[in-house]
Amino acid sequence: MAVLGTLPPDLNCRPIHQADWDGVADCLLRGFPERGRNYWMRALARLSQRPVVADFPQYGFALENAGRIVGVVLTLYARFPGREGDEIRCNISSWTVDEGYRPQAMKLIWAILRRRDVTFTNISPAPATLKANKALGFQLFSNGQ
Repeated sequence: MAVLGTLPPDLNCRPIHQADWDGVADCLLRGFPERGRNYWMRALARLSQRPVVADFPQYGFALENAGRIVGVVLTLYARFPGREGDEIRCNISSWTVDEGYRPQAMKLIWAILRRRDVTFTNISPAPATLKANKALGFQLFSNGQ
């Protein structure tokens, strides 16, 4: 039984690297079983072709326990010209955490949201994440297409 506030001793939140693709795809497939493994591998390949923005992670973050990826959030960073210079924006995508680690799911999001110099979006949130998004301060822009 997991207790909120306690972390398994081997739990680590870190940027995703290309060497993690298999574990990331496995985790995403567990969280989004309606998508096939090839879908996630193609998504990671597309992310690898995007330009890296400053010191931000190219793919996103992984929650890892004892060498196994148990949570993932993909991030798409982009630089846009703004009134006072370039602005950084990030779309948060494909956030999933294995059931036994969900009490620690916010560890993934806080790794991203701690940056105050970024504008964050979640263009296509899963319905189950809407309450969490609202609690994090996201504002609803539209009710769908």
